[in-house]
Amino acid sequence: MGRSIPTVRNGSLQQLTSQGIASEDIPIGSEAWYAWLEQHHSFGFETQGRVFTARKEQRSSSGWYWYAYRRHGKLHTSYLGKARELTLERLNTVAEALERASTHNESAFVGTIKRPLQVSGGDPLPVQQTTLIPFPTTLTLAEPLTAPEPTPKHNLPIQLTSLIGREQDAITAEALLRSSEVHLLSMVGTAGIGKTRLAIQVAIDLLDDFADGVYFVSLTPIRDPDLVLSTIAQSFELKENASEPIADRLKRYLQSRHLLLVLDNFEQVVSAAPLLIELLLACPKVKLLVTSREVLHLSAEQQFSVPPLALPDLKHPSPDESFSQYAAVELFTRRAQAVKPDFYLTNANAATIATICTRLDGLPLALELAAARVKHLSLQALLARLEHRLDLLLQGPRDVHIRQQTLRNTIQWSYDLLSGEEQALWRRLAVFVGGCTLEAAEVVCQTPHREQMNVFDGVASLIDKNVVYQKELRDGEQRLFMLETIREYGWECLLAHEEAEAIQNAHAAYFLASAKKATHFDQLEQEHDNLRAALRWSIERAEVGQNNEMALQLSEALNWFWLQRGYLSEGRQWLERTLAGSERTVTSQRAWALYTTG
Repeated sequence: MGRSIPTVRNGSLQQLTSQGIASEDIPIGSEAWYAWLEQHHSFGFETQGRVFTARKEQRSSSGWYWYAYRRHGKLHTSYLGKARELTLERLNTVAEALERASTHNESAFVGTIKRPLQVSGGDPLPVQQTTLIPFPTTLTLAEPLTAPEPTPKHNLPIQLTSLIGREQDAITAEALLRSSEVHLLSMVGTAGIGKTRLAIQVAIDLLDDFADGVYFVSLTPIRDPDLVLSTIAQSFELKENASEPIADRLKRYLQSRHLLLVLDNFEQVVSAAPLLIELLLACPKVKLLVTSREVLHLSAEQQFSVPPLALPDLKHPSPDESFSQYAAVELFTRRAQAVKPDFYLTNANAATIATICTRLDGLPLALELAAARVKHLSLQALLARLEHRLDLLLQGPRDVHIRQQTLRNTIQWSYDLLSGEEQALWRRLAVFVGGCTLEAAEVVCQTPHREQMNVFDGVASLIDKNVVYQKELRDGEQRLFMLETIREYGWECLLAHEEAEAIQNAHAAYFLASAKKATHFDQLEQEHDNLRAALRWSIERAEVGQNNEMALQLSEALNWFWLQRGYLSEGRQWLERTLAGSERTVTSQRAWALYTTG
């Protein structure tokens, strides 16, 4: 036997360095031995005159297996097994079987033998306790091949419901992962938007693209970034040992494998993101699909933003529009039928269903929780109760994580992951209705007599974490928005922290100043919802005898806007409420309000 490859002798693996110097022996059966087997493809075996050469071979898609070869006139071979099965006892047993087979000119095999095996012309072989599977060659007579049991190519969770409305998103994500330039795809999106479900579908569709499979790792149970690699290693049943850190063991194991690794819920361990780059550099054939509520900020990251499900435009519907074509409506209808089989989308209820879906921002989790309520509520009653959706959308499926059983739990999960300053900014941004400019956010959220806050950096961070999103308007202006579900939670937190009065006062003051200096009505149109909120709050303050001047000033600043843009009835209602709250006030603003009302 040649000595150019490492050789097992006397219970240890002996090998030479490239300079011909003997390196430290590796005991057979040790963790170092199994790690060595994962990284190498051949070795020799010598004991008591018995010799063979072992090679690691890939059997179609079933994985890598070790086989023993010995030439004695003819070539004889025997199945050794997976790396973890290569104990010293196993190697000795195969060596003995190969020697007997070559002596008696038979093919070698070892199985779970329940009686002595008689080899023609020789003594019976002893009963063996290990499992060796016959391997045929064209050079020897062999029994029919019994292939090794295929190893699973994935551990993806079974999905019992169909994926609705994400067909194009799945196609786009799959194309990115098939690209040679993409090694890490991060699916980012707000709470309840369906990142995990989409990622699993993409992984299922890509099973045939990765020779060594697709593996799903849920990071939901951990909050410590130091546990990320060990959690991944557990998916491959890798154990840590004293001689080799788990990170090194994992990299060795994955180094030559072509697989897709799906890491779910990375937002809670996002500081561990640099470890993913180390893993990719060590394992060039591995690709990562990561779901997270915030971007990872890695150089190799390809971001994929998961949007809400498609919704109809209720303000500008098409005359021949069918609501059934929208994914949000389809999801709501299908999930409602699961609890009420006679539920259907009809011409009579389509508009109400579309309104419910729009009020829920097209969030799959919110739609599913709301659909479960049609068993007990009419659609109109359900729509009315959505004013307090976080209290309504409870009692989700018991077989999902507790944070997904209610909409509030899901959003609170995101809130709790933020820093104290980010939480404060989320709360304060909830005062805006219909979005805001960055300038408005910087003025209103930096309220007097409170801690200083870097609003610009905070907004950028909340955008990365999918709490806030940015939209470019027709005039090129960038505007900040929150989904109404996210804003409602922020408002609850604002009230709980007793910050609402100060923030609302700052909000009203800012939009009063904006209304006074507006140069054209389009500016007021853009901020109409914020102006309404400011006016409502200032009137409520006036009605309890506090600062009625602000309500009068706002009414005066808006009266021409109401007249010119056709908000006559609305303007009159605001003026009447303003005047009712300022009966004891004698000012020029009140006189102007009386004149305008008339």
